[in-house]
Amino acid sequence: MNELAGLWIPIVVSALAVLGASCVVHVFLAQRLRNWKTLPEEDATVEHLQKSGTAPGFYVFPRRYSRASNGSEESYVHRMESGPWGSVNVRARQPSIGRALVQSLTFCLVTSVFVAYLGTLALSPGDDFSRVFQVIGTAGILAYAFGGIPNAIWLGMDFRSAVLDVVDGTLCGLITGAVFGMLWPN
Repeated sequence: MNELAGLWIPIVVSALAVLGASCVVHVFLAQRLRNWKTLPEEDATVEHLQKSGTAPGFYVFPRRYSRASNGSEESYVHRMESGPWGSVNVRARQPSIGRALVQSLTFCLVTSVFVAYLGTLALSPGDDFSRVFQVIGTAGILAYAFGGIPNAIWLGMDFRSAVLDVVDGTLCGLITGAVFGMLWPN
């Protein structure tokens, strides 16, 4: 635990560097805008969601009804065969950039703590940049790059979004490895 406490500077610096790089990639390069589509009849869809009292949550459709509901097996099979199939995420409140930045920074800090912990198990004080970069960078890539793949598989995210998630995560992992490599204790 003492070794981990000695890594607080690379933990904080790597988290801030990853958050900064992520902001540059997503805000200034705007590579994700092509992935976001507008619903046809968006106004009517939003009005329907408001009128129906749709609570915040993650919805998938079609969804099999419980035996206690009115949905019949035949209507479910028909709905499954006819499509469309999808998901909708209804938020409880308007998105806040400030809240999202704080949550992202928290995620980056927690990730850096776990990556640093792994580094204390695999590395020694005084290890050279390339060895620290190799171990910490690999752990960072695993932490940042591949977590979204199951959602892409199961929730139908388009291939381009999934690839961009892996590319972004790899960049974040490499940044983490470089920061730790430069700040690794002697």
